[in-house]
Amino acid sequence: MDLQPKRNRKSLWQTYLIENCSWTYSLSDTGLDNSPNIVGVSREQAKGRVISIPTIMPTNTRALITVRFNENDTVNALEVAQFFNNPFIDYYHFFLDRVTDGTLESVVRAGEMSNFRVADFDKSTGRFPLLEKGPSDARIIVKLENQVLHITSMNPYDRLSNEYRLFRRRETQLIERVSAATVTAAKADARR
Repeated sequence: MDLQPKRNRKSLWQTYLIENCSWTYSLSDTGLDNSPNIVGVSREQAKGRVISIPTIMPTNTRALITVRFNENDTVNALEVAQFFNNPFIDYYHFFLDRVTDGTLESVVRAGEMSNFRVADFDKSTGRFPLLEKGPSDARIIVKLENQVLHITSMNPYDRLSNEYRLFRRRETQLIERVSAATVTAAKADARR
């Protein structure tokens, strides 16, 4: 996907529009299911019997893809959450209008506010990990490359565990803070 304005793609993805500033796609496994809510014969023919018709239903979400747009209808973020295998890896890409000296520091602050600890922060490499406090294999890798901020989250916990949900909650807090910071920075640049 390139960074074309949303209006150029609207005819292709119109049915998936969920709000003005983002589109979300769900990629799922499907299976055959008998649905009693779908009846293929008239009530007279059924005479009180429930006649179900096999239908194809989503059974297991494999990935959620979210494309976010700025107020000019241009793509400014892409999120891909994968639910294939453990570890569960999520990718976030923020397309920045401008990179400043404080870009990485603002991500560090957002990480600390989301209860992550920063390890090996070296501004010159443009890359650093955010780790859980305490022993864990869960981590988030932050990388600034040209004008794209890449955030990769690796959640090693079972999807049904409390640890998975807790890490996911902190990850979501981090991404919301980074997203809000990139929107705020873009609006501040527009006023200049």
